[in-house]
Amino acid sequence: MPVFNAGPFLAPAIESLFAQTFADFELVIVDDASSDGSVEAIRQFARSDSRLRSFFQRENQGISATRNFAIEQARGEYIAFLNHDDIALPERLARQLEFLQRNEDVDLVGSAIENIGPAGESLNTSPMPESDLEIHWLGLLDCPVRQSALMMRRDVFTRRGIRYDPDIISYSDYDFVARAIRSVHAANLPEALTQYRKHPQNTSRVRWEMFVESGARIAHDAIRFELPDCKIDIEQVAEMRAVIFGYRAAASRNSLAVIKRAVACYLDLFESFSDRHRDHPLMARLHRPDAAEIVTLKSDNSSPR
Repeated sequence: MPVFNAGPFLAPAIESLFAQTFADFELVIVDDASSDGSVEAIRQFARSDSRLRSFFQRENQGISATRNFAIEQARGEYIAFLNHDDIALPERLARQLEFLQRNEDVDLVGSAIENIGPAGESLNTSPMPESDLEIHWLGLLDCPVRQSALMMRRDVFTRRGIRYDPDIISYSDYDFVARAIRSVHAANLPEALTQYRKHPQNTSRVRWEMFVESGARIAHDAIRFELPDCKIDIEQVAEMRAVIFGYRAAASRNSLAVIKRAVACYLDLFESFSDRHRDHPLMARLHRPDAAEIVTLKSDNSSPR
């Protein structure tokens, strides 16, 4: 768990881990030079539960470097993540660990997400793609496994050498997952095992313009890797993300022209993906996007984050 000025959200996050039905774990917390009361809160929890191993950085290193450092300190075969303002539901570790032990071909697993408000009130549930093929499809435009729901085999980090990129200030979790699924199999469990807390201090909201720009670059890289013959430029990627997911710059609008271009490009992207994976046994089950549905329900969405 990386921590930076977590404020009142830190204690519930830590308590949710200590309340897990699976209890044989270590909790590695790395404080990234917080200036609020986070350091003392971490020390108090460490005094009450020996499973917590805490590290305190003198200078702020950023979320990616902090996550990499935390993973380096971890000693377990499996590594799970939780952001300092989110909540792990009681069965989370047990369910994901059981899944990875039963499915040796899967290296990385997430789950659906329950979105909650600042006070913990339930807002809605975000389903996530469950199969590896569906994860690859969503991964072309958005993060297909949420950071606070992610559990992976340590091997992904040690032997395969996949790290969080310290040069990516915003949306480094999408970049990490997008690169990881190029060489490992992934899955999401259908039930919500993590609560994602939406509040004004969310990193994606504080750095919204950077978040939108970074996401378009990561998505463009994912498309070029997955579909090297697909001629889609980064501006088209940005428009698709704005129309389909609501990831648009604050000053922009999804005009009718933008919506039409984005929908046409999205359908072309799906055709390219279908052609690439035509022999995949699950391809026939992958939902083909419906243009009318996209325009009616998604063209003017606000960001899901």
